[in-house]
Amino acid sequence: MIRIYLIFSLFVIISIATLGQTNPNVAKKSNKSRKIISVLLSCQELSMKDLKYLNWKDTVYTFPKNGYVYCDTIVYINNNTAYSIITLGDNEKICQHYYILLVNYKDGYLIDYCYLRMDCDADLSIDQYSDYDHEFVSKDSILLKEIIITQKKEKEPDNLKNVEKMETIVLALIVIKPEGIFRFSK
Repeated sequence: MIRIYLIFSLFVIISIATLGQTNPNVAKKSNKSRKIISVLLSCQELSMKDLKYLNWKDTVYTFPKNGYVYCDTIVYINNNTAYSIITLGDNEKICQHYYILLVNYKDGYLIDYCYLRMDCDADLSIDQYSDYDHEFVSKDSILLKEIIITQKKEKEPDNLKNVEKMETIVLALIVIKPEGIFRFSK
């Protein structure tokens, strides 16, 4: 259990450290990229191969080569630009990682992307753990939150009844500009 908690803690530290890291120069325009973005914006399942074709690269996490990309949300910013929040599972099948993909859907290319948050299985045997969530403030603003959950000392079979205290901490406000620039403030 301690090993899993340490791995989870490492993911938290890396996730916060990489929050907002974006990749300039990701644009790749072709008929295939237009098709991939069309599939993405219809919230259909994509493969990792499709995502990599758009020049999406992430050097922090390892994902299954044959894994799939799931669409969580689509938001249209203007007549050319939209963003999608996608989820990817990790090799250990412990966490889902959320990314923001900003696309020019008119011309069919990926403008930019950034890591948003993770959602990992909680170790309910420990007294306190963190969960992460995001909330839409407006169509171009996302609030990133950490929820610290403290459990009761005497645990009951129903895990929902074991929560003694929940504390929410705002980590960042992410503002997505139509021209494709991510702004972060804490």
